[in-house]
Amino acid sequence: MYQTIDDIKEPEDANLAPPHKARFFLTLIVITGFSVILAVAVWTSRQTPNITAHPAEQNEATTAFRNIQEENRPAIRRALLLDYVDSYKQSSVINSAKAQLRVMDDYEAADWAKLSDVMFAENQTPLDKKFEFEHYISIWGESLLGSRDKDITAFRAALDNGEDTPIITRAFIPEKSPIPDTIDASQMAGGRVLRPITPSYIPPAPRELSPPAPLRQSITPARIRRNRAPDYPRRAYRRSIPAVVELSLNIDERGRVGLIELISIEAPRYSRDFERAARRAAKHTRFHPQLLNGTPIPARDIRKTYVFDPSR
Repeated sequence: MYQTIDDIKEPEDANLAPPHKARFFLTLIVITGFSVILAVAVWTSRQTPNITAHPAEQNEATTAFRNIQEENRPAIRRALLLDYVDSYKQSSVINSAKAQLRVMDDYEAADWAKLSDVMFAENQTPLDKKFEFEHYISIWGESLLGSRDKDITAFRAALDNGEDTPIITRAFIPEKSPIPDTIDASQMAGGRVLRPITPSYIPPAPRELSPPAPLRQSITPARIRRNRAPDYPRRAYRRSIPAVVELSLNIDERGRVGLIELISIEAPRYSRDFERAARRAAKHTRFHPQLLNGTPIPARDIRKTYVFDPSR
């Protein structure tokens, strides 16, 4: 048996791509290359050169900055920081120096604003202005590296010109009276002489009043309204053990028992059981409250004794 195989016609060149696809890939490669070159150029232009000072210069800058921190006078310290920022621009602590300088500038600006307010205020005396001026000078010095020299000179000149002017208020200026000294002090200006008048009736001295009699207080003590007998402890009852328990009770204005305190207990055994039974009975006992002039009031330390007798 024979099998017939049809011939398959292959393309003349299967590996050869059409011309338009080749041009597309070539254009894509060129554009990608230019993009990469442009990105590298932009990234390189944005990078700042990392300039590192010589180790010896770094040590010198660090030592100078440490010496500035030990200066306690604000004016000198600010001047040193200004010089440091100009001299050691590549120092590792240059940012710290600039931050400290900004803080000191803020403090100086606040003090200068306060001084300016006092110097231009009309209600401030020359003495107050001089005190505030000297206070500013004691902190920041006569010259602030040329930034406020003219203003400081003007303020000092104004204070020097006003030092000899006395501070006189109206309270210290003596005023001469327009009334002549020949007129008697008891006579009105242009009027007749006034003479004192003696009253014809002198009222009697007031009598001393006796203190009011103390109010009588009527107190009615608390009384039992409903008594509650204690339950005999079972163990003590089976063994015929007696006991006597005395308690101190606090009664409120409604006749209810509040605080309970043990005064004494006499029992040969089972003291805890007897005390517990007495407390329970006292808690359920009701009283007529104590009365003060007919008004219920709390009562304290009401004694109550419970007798436990097994023969009853």
